[in-house]
Order: sequence, then structure tokens, then C-alpha cells
Amino acid sequence: MIRRAALAVLLLSVVALAGCAGKQQIVIDPPQESVVRQQAPSAPSQALVRTARSALGVPYRSGGRTPAEGFDCSGFVWWTFRQHGVDLPRTSEEQAACGNPVPPGGELRPADIIVFRTGSGPLGLHTAIYTGGGQFVHSPKPGGIVREESLTVHYWQRAFISARRILHPAEQTAAAQP
Repeated sequence: MIRRAALAVLLLSVVALAGCAGKQQIVIDPPQESVVRQQAPSAPSQALVRTARSALGVPYRSGGRTPAEGFDCSGFVWWTFRQHGVDLPRTSEEQAACGNPVPPGGELRPADIIVFRTGSGPLGLHTAIYTGGGQFVHSPKPGGIVREESLTVHYWQRAFISARRILHPAEQTAAAQP
């Protein structure tokens, strides 16, 4: 329970300190004992998370957008949402601007798109799908595979710039199909 509370405080700190306009350093204070409001994930977002996890182990492929051919990061996000009837843009840059921003201090929810700055210039963005509990699934880089990682890893803390909410309660019934 303490670890969950600490992780929730960590995530809130990351979101509160992250902006949408570029790479930022994120400083996280040592975890404090506190009660953090937890939102129960919806069935559609859990179904989307299951779909994302079903691709674990698929190799990275630049321009890839199916499990058979492999995935790049945005192709993986695009494919996962498409399996649930949600039509997203194909590139990381477009995905970083779609949906609604998760406000600073807002909670990440399963199925949110998280955006990282992993390179320079407008093409230096990386997108992934938040799966809950401080974890996310993504297709990281050439030679890699789709994998689940923790937002507590220093590299990802430094690279995190924003999160985008795609599924909203009023729209989630459409995304519920597997």
C-alpha cells in the first residue's frame, strides 16, 4: 500500500511538472505518506490495455503498424486504438496533439497516451500507452521489442513531456469492443 501511494505521488509529481512544449527536467521529492485519490479504470480502457499487452514481444520496425510486420512507437499506439474503433493519427507528433491534455496535477488513467521527448527537433517525440500502476507499453527502438516499462525509470522521468486523454466516459462505449 505504501509503495502504491508513493508511486501515485510520483506520477502526480511527474504530471504536475511536465509541460507540453519541450524537454523538461523533472525533480521528484522523496515519497511522502499520503492518500491519493485513485480512479477505477473503465472496462474500455482495460480492454485497450489488454490489447496493448497482447503485442508484447513484437519486434520494432520503422514505419511498422501491425503485429505481423512489427511496430514503431506511433504505429503501435495507432494499431492498439484502432482495434477498439478509435481512429488516431499515425505519427507521434500528431498523436502528441490529439485528444485532450491531462492537466498538470491530473491523474494518468489506463489507455492515456504518454509522450516523451527522446530526440531533438519535431521528430524527436515518442508515444506510448499508459497501462496503470506507473507502467506503460511501447515499441522503443530499432533492435527492441514491444515491452512494458516503469515511469519510475530515471530516463523516462526526464523524457516525459505530456499525456493525452483519448477515451472519455461519454465516448467509452464505442471503444469497449475487443
